[in-house]
Amino acid sequence: MAEKSILIPVRLDAAAFQEFALFDTFLRRGTLRRIALFAGPLLAAACVCFAFGNAANQGALLGGVLLAVGLVLPAVYLLNFFKDVKTKSAQLGLDKPKLVYTVRLGEAEVSFCPAHPGKAPGGAAPAPQGGANTPWPQVYGAWRTREAVYLYTAENTACLLPAGQASVPDGELWAFIAAHLDPKKLHDRRRRP
Repeated sequence: MAEKSILIPVRLDAAAFQEFALFDTFLRRGTLRRIALFAGPLLAAACVCFAFGNAANQGALLGGVLLAVGLVLPAVYLLNFFKDVKTKSAQLGLDKPKLVYTVRLGEAEVSFCPAHPGKAPGGAAPAPQGGANTPWPQVYGAWRTREAVYLYTAENTACLLPAGQASVPDGELWAFIAAHLDPKKLHDRRRRP
């Protein structure tokens, strides 16, 4: 009996890369929560200073400093984040969609093969050979969004599987992944209507 496998030649563009960076940084790693936990108390303290301060004890000055720190530092972080993502996507040449790697999901493992420009005739995806192979029990987890499935082969290593690019429908792709991973490793982040 032939082994069932799913082949995904992954084409990425700047928008897909940015969606992944936003998801990974702010949702999966919890950076958004940390930003809120940093800014929240500073903004609350600034409000208290403005409400109870007067000219004699310089509450407004302290409130202004707390407000500035609580707003400016997170804003600088966010601006640097978006600048870095834009720079990285330009370095990767993702201005227009391009084949970046091929993923094969087999019964025993996940195979990853980076694309080699000029080696695939007619724009066909090269078969994963000589790339990284990760057995299913060692896969860190899978996150499903409306735009893609993010399959983490390790805690900080992900394969982006954009919707509609697999050799099977998206629902079948997720079902195949779900059949091979522990339910605790599956995270469906699609918004329900």
